[in-house]
Amino acid sequence: MVPHLAQQPVRPSGGQASEAASYPSASAAGRAPARHGLYAARPDSVRGEPGANGNPAESVEAAVHDGSVAELTLFADYRQIHVFDEGSQTDLGDAWTDQADEDRLAVGEDSVALGTTVNVDVTVSVEALDGPPTDDNIDFDHVVEASLHCSSGRLVIMGCTDYEPDAARFSVSKGWLRLRASRSNLDRAYQADLDSADDFATMERLRLQVWSAGAAAPSVVVRRWIEPE
Repeated sequence: MVPHLAQQPVRPSGGQASEAASYPSASAAGRAPARHGLYAARPDSVRGEPGANGNPAESVEAAVHDGSVAELTLFADYRQIHVFDEGSQTDLGDAWTDQADEDRLAVGEDSVALGTTVNVDVTVSVEALDGPPTDDNIDFDHVVEASLHCSSGRLVIMGCTDYEPDAARFSVSKGWLRLRASRSNLDRAYQADLDSADDFATMERLRLQVWSAGAAAPSVVVRRWIEPE
């Protein structure tokens, strides 16, 4: 069964890095030890023109129905994007071990945090699949896979400190899901740093692919990007 992406309205205004996180450490200690949306910063708007009723999510809703792909722009505060079961109370603070920080992947039973290179807006695409994706890892810089359990049948995707009630939500099959996160344009985003979000050519890009899985499987780094020295 293909997970059905049914997105809910998302945020109306652009995000800026929080003062405390303007230059977070690259180590695990630099990750925010918080539950999703603890700081209640409001999320960013999705990319695309507003619909007839002024809702910026409307054009993305159409794209979801046409090809099961949604395009978002999210504020990666504390260099994190979170994917989790709606209603999750998991605190991923302890999941940011040294290894998780190196892998840029922290995992709880019903939630996943993805580390980003920059601490500003990043582009995020979401795809629903009926099985594992084809192998196109050569086209990306850093690729990871993880499992998460979704008991509600709704996935929330947002920046670490986004305002959760306004975050994007997607209808998926209940039970275990497999998530592949593929990141690209990392060298250019890294070089531009806080200015990377000023130009689409330098923005970090994250593709999320999700499909139903019969059981949990170990997390894996499929392709690893090494931060320049």
